[in-house]
Amino acid sequence: MKYSEKIVSEWIVFSSAISNSVSEKLQLIADEKADQLAGDFYDLMLEDEDTAKFLSSEIVQTRLRPAMTKWIISALTFRDEALIGFANKQYDIGNIHSRVGIPASLVLKGMRIITQSMLSHIQSLSLDKAISISMQHYVSVSIQIASELMTYAYENYQVNEAKNEESYRVHNLIANPEIEKGKQQAALFNWENGLMFALVSRTANIKSYLLSGSEFGLWFRHKCSQHFAKQPEIEKINSLIEEIDQMLQLGANTGNNSLEMIQSLLSDIRSKSMVINNLFSSLFDDASRMESGKDALTNLLNRRFMSTVLKHEVNLALDGDKHLAVTMLDVDHFKKVNDTWGHSTGDDVLRHISALLTENTRASDYVFRYGGEEFLIVYLETDRAQTRKYVENLRKVIHETSFVTQDGNTLTLSASFGVSHYRGHPDYQKMVDEADKALYDAKNSGRNRVVEFVD
Repeated sequence: MKYSEKIVSEWIVFSSAISNSVSEKLQLIADEKADQLAGDFYDLMLEDEDTAKFLSSEIVQTRLRPAMTKWIISALTFRDEALIGFANKQYDIGNIHSRVGIPASLVLKGMRIITQSMLSHIQSLSLDKAISISMQHYVSVSIQIASELMTYAYENYQVNEAKNEESYRVHNLIANPEIEKGKQQAALFNWENGLMFALVSRTANIKSYLLSGSEFGLWFRHKCSQHFAKQPEIEKINSLIEEIDQMLQLGANTGNNSLEMIQSLLSDIRSKSMVINNLFSSLFDDASRMESGKDALTNLLNRRFMSTVLKHEVNLALDGDKHLAVTMLDVDHFKKVNDTWGHSTGDDVLRHISALLTENTRASDYVFRYGGEEFLIVYLETDRAQTRKYVENLRKVIHETSFVTQDGNTLTLSASFGVSHYRGHPDYQKMVDEADKALYDAKNSGRNRVVEFVD
């Protein structure tokens, strides 16, 4: 018997031993005090600075407090077989706390506050001593068991995530370090040339050429900095990017566009850019291709690292108020392709779609093979209109790019898309579920279309 199953069995036996009179009184007290206790619980959570950033958004507050009220009532009143479903829910809650990053110690402290408040209330009532003791005993043990199940799930999730995050840093998403290095060096060079032209011609808004917002800057912030997270070069490059951006902003604010000022600014930026290039190159010196975490058929990321990536990006979005979107797509009528042309052709179609996705997304975005003929894209720092434009372009490219089978037959393909935008909820799984629902709506409303999730 699994550890969690053993806990549930003990809980059921424990709950069946209490009398009807104790059960009835607990029901009355739970109905009366649950909402107040839920409020106390979240007041405590909001006192913690790290946790408050997850709970301050309105969507979390309006959903979690009623859910906690219901939880308290259930923990104190459910009996026998009804506890099985409730116990499973505790496991889900533990996983959510782990995904969001709420410390287990803080949750346990909240449980202790709820227990103490409930015990104090019971002791203040004029009850038979034996009934009062029995009620207090049941409250204490039930909340302890529920907390134990949450903590058990939390620990298991953390262990698995730690393994994935370590593998992610080692294997990551860089298919070929030399190619990626050259690609990003070119991006840095192109930014520098574009900036030079803008400064010399005096025709562009210099603030639009900030290095942090360039193709290189986005890639570095979201992918390179995570892949080489513990390397000292990362912090140095970050500082240099900030210094360059500050120089550009200062130059734009002063309005001095004399030739002497431009030459001085270009010289300073050029020297810092060369240092960035040298530091950046050294990061790749010992990197080698490792396929773990890659989908063998398409060479895209597989689902193994999806939680690591999304958790990282949600934290960035929370800290920096950046836009984030998740798009799920499904190849239309893929089963018909397999049934008509064979699974070998089906595999070729998936490779074809994967290549189109890679070619038509930015270096800073993430593309996963989610499973079967489904793919998932994470768009970073794009607003709703931009995201919609990117996704519509993908839909159009897939539909207008003919696929030729090995036998020379031409197939016209299409895909359906579901899009979810980040709205402040700390659990990345919510965005995935919303994108999946929007995809389902796209499939059911005619296919070959983009549907955005609407709450």
